[in-house]
Amino acid sequence: MQTIHDNINSVINAMTTDEKREFVELFTPTLSPLLPPGFSLSDKQAFFMIMRQQPKYTPMREFIMYLGDKHGLDVSFIAGRPIIPKEALYGGSGNSGKSYMLSALGLTTADVYGLDVRAFTSEKQAKSFSGGVGKQIYEWIEPRIKSRYIKNDEEKAILTFPSGGTIHFCGLDNENSWKKYKGGNIDLMIFDEVTEIHPESYTKQIGGWCRKSPRAFQIGWTANACAATNPNGRHVAFYRERFVEGGGKDTFYLKALPKDNPFIDYESYKRDLENLGDPVFAAQMLNGRWDVMEAGDLFQPGCMPEVDDVPTKGYTKRGWDIAATKKKESNFTAGVKMRYHDGLYYIMDIDEFKETPDENDKRMRENAVADGRSCE
Repeated sequence: MQTIHDNINSVINAMTTDEKREFVELFTPTLSPLLPPGFSLSDKQAFFMIMRQQPKYTPMREFIMYLGDKHGLDVSFIAGRPIIPKEALYGGSGNSGKSYMLSALGLTTADVYGLDVRAFTSEKQAKSFSGGVGKQIYEWIEPRIKSRYIKNDEEKAILTFPSGGTIHFCGLDNENSWKKYKGGNIDLMIFDEVTEIHPESYTKQIGGWCRKSPRAFQIGWTANACAATNPNGRHVAFYRERFVEGGGKDTFYLKALPKDNPFIDYESYKRDLENLGDPVFAAQMLNGRWDVMEAGDLFQPGCMPEVDDVPTKGYTKRGWDIAATKKKESNFTAGVKMRYHDGLYYIMDIDEFKETPDENDKRMRENAVADGRSCE
């Protein structure tokens, strides 16, 4: 039985180069005259665009239905509600067209639908056209700004389109910076290099203001968030668990690779990365490896040998790092029991789990009873 993904890939594989160009022009009609000759989409870029479709955008549906009739394909997936969950990550290696995808989605939402977009980077004070997404957008719409077809408020870092839609460039540089952008009903949130954005600011923005505006209700739009990143950065562990390892009904992940991008010299890009002498960085940027990380500065596995016996004397203590929910993307509550004796620390037991606050208390009490009075 074919899945939705299989059916989408069948459509993409059947598309001619001219049809791919027609497809992208549906998303950026204002910019169509500005696209370079021969411009097309990579297969994964086309896949991500289809996965982000909104059912009320008739030109998109009609075009997919047309392809289905022309090539004899099952395109029933396009007729219903939005295909993917609320949050999407197009991530992995470098030079895979990630910034292009976010830029196209932002422009589509503001220019075609007349809705409001927030484009976030990890900068302290974002300016118009901040980050990779901002630079890509500026490259496309510079003539439209100079002709004042699109208004650019540099002080507020807001672009306003003839449709009434806006793109607001925002900076999230720490866990409290979400407070700078309170209020409003934001129909699309874009996060550029999201692993550099603190999880607290990311989740507060998503939970607080990523919701339908009055116009979105009128046109049947579903508010959503799209992010892109390489598999490294200050907060990579949080986003790896949220999208790549955990996922769930509210998230979607599409792996991006440089091989997916037909517009770069892959062999030259690969050679340059391999010549850097950093195999971890090369694996991340070439293969989108989320499981390959640089060694930490504090603990090295080779410095922690296993021992047959733990000294009976010494100072024994168990410490806890407590979480409070059981969701897939939530952190674990973790407890470690250690003994210090004669200048050495012995790890005696580790317990981790996801429970409610009441169950956390119960589990920690059970550990305390098992540890005995000699353990603080």
